[in-house]
Amino acid sequence: MAAPVEVTQLLLHAQDPEPTVRGQAEAKIQQFQEQNYPGFVASLAAELSNAQKPADSRRLAGLVLKNNLDAKEEGRKAQLQGRWGAVDPALKNHIRESLLATVQMETPQDVRHTAAMVIAKVAAIDLPTKEWPNLISTLLAYMSAPSPDHGIRQATLEALGYICEEMTNLQDDVLDPEQINMILTAVVAGMRPEETSADARLAATTALQNAIEFAQHNMENEQERNYIMQVRRGWGVLTSVVTKLCRLASSCSSHVWCLSRCHCSGCRLGLNVQLNKWLTT
Repeated sequence: MAAPVEVTQLLLHAQDPEPTVRGQAEAKIQQFQEQNYPGFVASLAAELSNAQKPADSRRLAGLVLKNNLDAKEEGRKAQLQGRWGAVDPALKNHIRESLLATVQMETPQDVRHTAAMVIAKVAAIDLPTKEWPNLISTLLAYMSAPSPDHGIRQATLEALGYICEEMTNLQDDVLDPEQINMILTAVVAGMRPEETSADARLAATTALQNAIEFAQHNMENEQERNYIMQVRRGWGVLTSVVTKLCRLASSCSSHVWCLSRCHCSGCRLGLNVQLNKWLTT
């Protein structure tokens, strides 16, 4: 299994305001990737999951790792996913565990957020081939643990939401109905008034928006649909919740109704446009 190497200074130099320093660091990172991909991903994962490292280097390590797992252009995407698939299984498992550990550790929230994004990109490759069988159950366990830290709940909900988004983009049904049901249950629980963190509730509501795209059969279940709508009616009691959460929550309830009653692709498209607008303002 490839051993990680020290990359802290390299990652910090890649963020240096001096163009020469930054350019040299970026070139070395690219060279590292091309010459030793297993060591490259191992080093980035080690940096991201090391609480003793600077937050700036950890964030960039996660972003570089994420960008080396996915791409918009299909040919490049297939190439990146193939490189990950060829990594030694023991190393891949070690990286997966380090990503999950990062979500749980006491660390800056933006580092947890970055780890959540990376988890979803790995999941998009591994879940279709059944290579990360404990991922969903582990994340759900984070949600149900006694008195969890709000930051852990927020990052876990973000990870679930990103995973749902990735699954929506796949052609095949990757998650079985039971897994989808458990995700929906955890996400909706994170939206309840009992969740005192507005950031966690926003993450849960965003996750629901992503989840219901591929959980239409759950929306056709009247009991489950009514449960979600009941939670929606409880959102109004917390007047301190940020405006984005209120708007997104309202949109999600409309989306649930649309998917379950009218199956209208036009409504889904319009809703996505609205959500993107609200979340960027």
